[in-house]
Amino acid sequence: MTIFNSFVLLPQSIVELLITLDNFLLMMSMAALGLTTQVNTIKQAGIKPLILG
Repeated sequence: MTIFNSFVLLPQSIVELLITLDNFLLMMSMAALGLTTQVNTIKQAGIKPLILG
């Protein structure tokens, strides 16, 4: 995306559309990861890994 913005290879409207699409796809992938997380696994690991980040 940086190359497209640096050399102005695409019109601004298309760049904005691609950024919106990118954000949407990122949101969908993060939601999919969240849906596969099992609460029991988090409980077994305890609070320490959550605190450590």
